[in-house]
Amino acid sequence: MEQFKFKPITPNTLSALRRLRMRHLELLCHLSEATTVSAAAGKLNLTQPAVSKMISEIESVSKAALFTRGRTGIQPTIQGALLIRQACDMVQSLDRCFSEINSIEEGSSGLLRLGSFSTTSIFPKLVVDVIQQLPLLKIQIQESPPQELINALINHELDGVVTSFSREMMGDVRTKSLKLQPISTDSLCVVASKKHPFSKRRTIKWTEAVQHRWALPPKDALMTKELMYALKKMDCPDIIPVIESMSAITMKGLIQFDDNLLGIMREHQAKEEERANNLAIVKIQPKINLPDLYLVTHKQNLIPSATMQALQKALGL
Repeated sequence: MEQFKFKPITPNTLSALRRLRMRHLELLCHLSEATTVSAAAGKLNLTQPAVSKMISEIESVSKAALFTRGRTGIQPTIQGALLIRQACDMVQSLDRCFSEINSIEEGSSGLLRLGSFSTTSIFPKLVVDVIQQLPLLKIQIQESPPQELINALINHELDGVVTSFSREMMGDVRTKSLKLQPISTDSLCVVASKKHPFSKRRTIKWTEAVQHRWALPPKDALMTKELMYALKKMDCPDIIPVIESMSAITMKGLIQFDDNLLGIMREHQAKEEERANNLAIVKIQPKINLPDLYLVTHKQNLIPSATMQALQKALGL
């Protein structure tokens, strides 16, 4: 069993522990959305005076003005927004703790909540490897676009994410609380059916390829953004797809059964489809690189050390 050392805390924190209750944390979480004391009171099933008193108690302990009151309602100050964010983190951590306790009660050795996008073949292999190392570990999986995964991780709804990082995500100040461990490089592959005219060609230029029929993820998807960005740098016209779909399974089927359709996949996924004789990789030059893949966790890691070691071993970190 892991041993944790309780670090000394400041007198202010000790005072807060003795004077505030879990109900105060719950109130702060509701104030992240509620803009009036009345609305917060409704969520807590308390009277408005009772909630106003609780806010005063929190401000007294914090020794700071945490909210401004006006005709339009109540708004957090900079200090208030900081406290709300930390309170939400604490409640989410508590929720994760109880979920793991329930998993242990059901016979597992713990709970690991992982996220990934659906178009990577690295993730299923990772999960299988971790389970082989820790057979009693319970794993919950969420598949979503990269930005949604990062939001879930920041909000403590996930413990770790296998994903790529776009330029926009790298610029998000919230990601400073996250730890990025590189897993592999990645690139974009154009794929087609085995009978597509391009499937046997030795080399094709983008200027020719953009004129054909395409099936692409929506324009706000990371791969589509990277494709359009690269085409713009090459002075090629944008691709106007005849089909848009976020589903990797649907996209694969469409390309496989339409001999005149082109699509895009991540390189490792495209190579697996080609090895299985499902699709052909179209040899288009120049190659378009995608953002690297990372294992993303919190810098203040809450994953038990044995589970984290299994994750890192599975990824070769």
